[in-house]
Amino acid sequence: MNTSRFLYSLVLLLASFAILITEQLYAQHFEGEIHVEMRNSSGEIDDSYVLFIKENRLRIDGDLKRATNVPVLRDGLTIRSDLGDLLIHTGNRVAVVNLNEAEMLFRQLMPRNENRQIEEASERIRMQTTDERRTIDGRSAYKTILTDTENPGNEAHLWLVSDLQIAWGELFQPIEKLAGSLGMDGAFNLISWPDGYTPVLVENFNDGELNSSVALTRITQRRLQRAESDIAQGQEVISLFQLMMQQN
Repeated sequence: MNTSRFLYSLVLLLASFAILITEQLYAQHFEGEIHVEMRNSSGEIDDSYVLFIKENRLRIDGDLKRATNVPVLRDGLTIRSDLGDLLIHTGNRVAVVNLNEAEMLFRQLMPRNENRQIEEASERIRMQTTDERRTIDGRSAYKTILTDTENPGNEAHLWLVSDLQIAWGELFQPIEKLAGSLGMDGAFNLISWPDGYTPVLVENFNDGELNSSVALTRITQRRLQRAESDIAQGQEVISLFQLMMQQN
């Protein structure tokens, strides 16, 4: 298993969903579900996920194995920022993984200079705000452009809204800490935008041609059930070691 690819891909995937590094806390945090669609250049859906969000909790339901090439992530992941750990779901079982366990595993298997390559990539990203606006699913969004300075033909257009009240920096704090402990702080700089905003659409261009997109759709505010943000009642809890052995 390529564990460094797991961490790198997971960070980028979460960034695509809307990683927002900010210490700002909201009086009333969004609680509910958001569907995510990842489309290719033909507009066809390649992958889809469901995000269950509340203060301090984020669950991503879907086959993350396809995005990260890590078999243990086939049923989804929950980030519990208030407890500083991760829940990896597998059928009717769930593995509770603390950051020390995750760091030890990643350090053993990470290829040499992997963290430096990520840092170098983050240093090449430049952000440009624009005055361009459009309405997306009834919300007013404005465009920010991210450019790779070594490959200026590669651009990401982020359409940002300000009314969802989601503290993304708080939600992803355990992942940020894990990346930092592995010398991969720059992974969280690969995508950045003003505090308090959420990208509802990310369009990736290569030399002016749209080659992929990520869209947040079917945004529903509601109270989550316990199983949508934590360990479900009666669910079997296993260790990371048991989870890894289960995959063999």
